[in-house]
Amino acid sequence: MSTARTAAKPVEVLEEHVSTMKVAMAQCLVKPDVKPVHRLRTTTRRIEGQLALLAALPHPPRFAKEKRIRRWLRRLRRSAGAVRDLDVQMELMKRVAGPRSKPAIKNGGAKLQHLFEEERTEAAETLVGVLRRRGDKVVALLETMVSELAVHRAVVIEQPQLSQLAVGWFNEHSGDQGAETEDADALHAIRKTAKLSRYMAENAPKSARAARRLAERFEELQEAGGKWHDWLILAQIAAEETKPDSELTLALERRCRAALGRYRQELRLDLPQTRMASQT
Repeated sequence: MSTARTAAKPVEVLEEHVSTMKVAMAQCLVKPDVKPVHRLRTTTRRIEGQLALLAALPHPPRFAKEKRIRRWLRRLRRSAGAVRDLDVQMELMKRVAGPRSKPAIKNGGAKLQHLFEEERTEAAETLVGVLRRRGDKVVALLETMVSELAVHRAVVIEQPQLSQLAVGWFNEHSGDQGAETEDADALHAIRKTAKLSRYMAENAPKSARAARRLAERFEELQEAGGKWHDWLILAQIAAEETKPDSELTLALERRCRAALGRYRQELRLDLPQTRMASQT
């Protein structure tokens, strides 16, 4: 297969992400519903992944105000993330404390749902406020960045190099602690690293099967870690808002332990392309 068909075009992909982010920002300004908030949060991460990928190139392209752009991406991601996390928590609570659940679990779940709804309203107002005050400035910064990087649109990354960069970035930033660590922060950090590595690998077109398999593997790792972390946070909230030994808390802790077991299984699996990436 021609390398041209499997090569990544990182600047073009970055332009696409910026366009998607501008749409998501506009939608959230009108109404910060579940989908546009999720799209905004995800796209900020994807842009961060693109910048990390470009920075990892042997001759990384430069653009002005990079630190400011990264800072605002982080602020928007955190603002959107606060809303998105509550959306996820409310959805999970529906699964645990549904109509057929035990009365104690149902009652505890209703209490948390009410709390989440109030916090979601406040978090959404905060997000909209940030977008109103700084949204135009952020868009201007991103558009300037895209304009400056346009001269690098011809830059391509061949599939082996892209896999090498994604795996190398993951290995560098995932830390030394592996599947058996009891450090929740370390486990969560691995999950976030897998997410950005996935976004790097997803620069490859669909015809680049090896890089796409690598992206899928990172996604599996990310998803397993995300499910565990969602149950962990929910169990901690339940312990604070009900009781540490309430039926709701215990039910959430059981789900958390099961999700952690699945996450550890994913962490023990090798990444495809690791051997090739280390030898390229």
